[in-house]
Amino acid sequence: MFHPSPKALAVAPVTFPRFEGTTYLFDNPGNSLAPHGCGLSVVHCNLDAPELSLFRFVHRGLTERLGLVRIMERYRFRPVPPAAMHVTACDHVNLLNLEDLASDARGRYRAFLKEMPTSLVHPPSGLLPPTEIWPEKKRGGQRVRFRFRQLDILRFNSQSEWSLVAILAPSSAASKKVYERVSVMRGRLDVQEAQRIGKPLNPDWIPHITLGYFPDEGLAEAAKVKLTEWNAEMEPGGRRLGVEFSTIHLYAFTDMTEFFRLV
Repeated sequence: MFHPSPKALAVAPVTFPRFEGTTYLFDNPGNSLAPHGCGLSVVHCNLDAPELSLFRFVHRGLTERLGLVRIMERYRFRPVPPAAMHVTACDHVNLLNLEDLASDARGRYRAFLKEMPTSLVHPPSGLLPPTEIWPEKKRGGQRVRFRFRQLDILRFNSQSEWSLVAILAPSSAASKKVYERVSVMRGRLDVQEAQRIGKPLNPDWIPHITLGYFPDEGLAEAAKVKLTEWNAEMEPGGRRLGVEFSTIHLYAFTDMTEFFRLV
């Protein structure tokens, strides 16, 4: 069974401010949803699950090999709880881009976000895009498997926080083809939502697992100096592990640790 290391257990609970939005996530394999009530489930990864061996690898790498407690103390780093680990397919509406929406959509989404997560169960008619997306079935398989590539520290747009992420890459030629189809589908959805509600286009997609956040650019830049060392510390054998996905759903989130999906 998966057991957090003593070093991980020594970490005081980290709180995240309320931050509402909607986003498309790859549905985690294994038993990765817990009942929440009111017709919703919440992401709750079981790192014991063999399907989530890659998540377990990056979490243990951060806590045990890199020294999570030391990173938190030195860089005021806020780790994402392992139960909330996920891979984003396409960001949608959130508090950072709400004011950029077209005026008729802005008020409707403001009210919708205020009542998160229960508003996802009965959204106003025509407000949301499709709740499930995936490329049309083609020969060669419909699953995409990602492997760990490297750690990096990124800021995905001028308003977002700096984050420590595990960059992912397709693990085979077959997965690369599905990944490319997902990328095309993602781009079309992004353009659709820009035209439909005025949502700003997303930056180029970099599949990743967010491990946590830095409070400001200065501390993020200081931590970047350690990236070469941190990547060398990650167990080489773990690079053979992968995580496989076959569906994408629209999720609601209330902060960076709680992601809700319709049952």
